[in-house]
Amino acid sequence: MNFPQKLLASLALGCMAFGSAQATELVAADSKQLALQPSHALPEAPLRLHARDLASIKAAWQARHQPHAAAVDQLLDEAEKLLAELPPSVVGSDPGVDKESPNDYVSLAPYWWPNPDTADGLPWVKHDGRRNPWVDDPRSSKAAWNRFANSVEVLALAGYYTDDARFGNKAVDYMRTWMIAPATRMNPHLKFAQSVPGVAKGRSFGIIDFVLLPRVLDALRLVSAQGLLDTNARAQADLWLAELLDWLQQSPLGITERDAHNNHGTFYDVQVLALQLHLGRMQEARATYKRSQARLLNHIAADGGQPHELHRTRPFGYSVYNLRAFFTIADLARHLQADFWQWPDDNAALARALNYIVARAERDNWGGDEEPLLKRYRLTSLLLMAYREDQPVLAAGAKLSSALALSCLARFPAPAAEVNPANWDAAAGCFY
Repeated sequence: MNFPQKLLASLALGCMAFGSAQATELVAADSKQLALQPSHALPEAPLRLHARDLASIKAAWQARHQPHAAAVDQLLDEAEKLLAELPPSVVGSDPGVDKESPNDYVSLAPYWWPNPDTADGLPWVKHDGRRNPWVDDPRSSKAAWNRFANSVEVLALAGYYTDDARFGNKAVDYMRTWMIAPATRMNPHLKFAQSVPGVAKGRSFGIIDFVLLPRVLDALRLVSAQGLLDTNARAQADLWLAELLDWLQQSPLGITERDAHNNHGTFYDVQVLALQLHLGRMQEARATYKRSQARLLNHIAADGGQPHELHRTRPFGYSVYNLRAFFTIADLARHLQADFWQWPDDNAALARALNYIVARAERDNWGGDEEPLLKRYRLTSLLLMAYREDQPVLAAGAKLSSALALSCLARFPAPAAEVNPANWDAAAGCFY
């Protein structure tokens, strides 16, 4: 019995196979035009997303099958708005911050605050789980990065679904701005990420700021498959990514993050593995996957709990967050012909971990000081990721998830069964 079937049985959740038209896939016909072919193979397959998912969703949108037609419509509305936006850049961000270079990425540690016991507020002090709103300033490098990563994914998917080159070309414009153009590109390192005034100019914990990196890689691959990124630009983008990967693997901050024993270490593996796969550094990718296997055994207890996350001030949120990283590694591992979903044996650790969370999702809280209420909708992407492996099944009903975001369904195939559109909350986001 494979992993999704085990979950289906153990969780006793309803299911219905996705019944849209035969999935079709886009393959390049020339540098600008794409033709529909009965295949799941893009010229360059996405890494975290599945070609079969994208093909199914496109077919459903074309046939106006719900709920995916509405999901793609929403994504296209967002993409249309992005066409009028200027691409984000680290240059000009972070007003008032003294950067070594205007091209540097800088960010503040989320749980650190000015010291109330000193006149100048230095050094800042930590309050775990209590997020400093300054971290989310829309003028910051971090906000610029998040806009960039989210936008290129939306634009690349919009171009894929519609065959409209406007969207892909805009995604390329964003990529040139962030990774290529000397005047606006980000220096490919994170040594000033999650800085703490009076404590550190940058910390290893800041590497998790780039959790959305796999979205950028898939967007890059999608626009390349459409022939919209010329050879020279692709080479420059890949050089930027290779420099970032080398920094992650060789810098003291990167090595420290690699050795972290909670979700920081897991998301480090996600970023490094995705970059290695994208760049074709397969021997390194296999070594990273082996490290992830060892990490999984250390993170998931016999009962499925995650001890490194459960002791924190937001145990539910961090447990979901860390498991999302492991699920992403499982998706990436298929490019190594490895089955992380069922590893290490029939008592798969990922299944135990998801069962643990779902079985306790109806509790009012998990005892976290900074988590009075559980954000159950964050389970949505986990359930979609798990159940799509062999049967594209939606197992997230109102009982388990307070809201299902349309944005999830623009990336994952799922049936309309047990989904009430009136309960969808687009603001929830996909959290993937």
